[in-house]
Amino acid sequence: MRTKLATIKSNLETVRTEQATMKSFVQESLFRVQKALATLTSTLAQTETETLDLNDISMTLSNPPPPADSTGNNKRSNLAILADNQASFNHTFKKVKKEKDDTLKRVKKEKDDTLKKVKEEKDDVSRSLEAREDAETCTVCLAEKRSVLFLPCCHLVCCEGCSEKVDDCPMCRKVIGSRKTVFM
Repeated sequence: MRTKLATIKSNLETVRTEQATMKSFVQESLFRVQKALATLTSTLAQTETETLDLNDISMTLSNPPPPADSTGNNKRSNLAILADNQASFNHTFKKVKKEKDDTLKRVKKEKDDTLKKVKEEKDDVSRSLEAREDAETCTVCLAEKRSVLFLPCCHLVCCEGCSEKVDDCPMCRKVIGSRKTVFM
């Protein structure tokens, strides 16, 4: 009988250890999610700033200052330089805009992936907690915590109120010889 009680105490300690581990896992998951969200927010803010800078550059180059020299050759030369600059700018602008769009897509994908992982972890934790609660809930009333150990079978399946109403163990149907209240 002492070995059974020792086994039950050992099992209770295991449950407590698992609860502490689960709590630590949930806290770590929450920390990782908060860190990923902060990174995504920072990247998104930086991308928006770069977009504003590109728009400012575009406006500046769209309205170039008039050439200082009014001679025909210089005007043509200046116009050719201006056209080259405009073409170079357009190429650079398209390249930077594409990089920005790619970055936004990547950030959105990372955000979606992170949110999906967070949801999966949350669901896993919820299922674990539900299973833990089910394992600790009275099998008769399904409301109170299990707190009475039946002897000689050593099953811990009922709360104190329900244990008084049964003569046979609900788990194995053996006649209950004695009852011990267990505090968890």
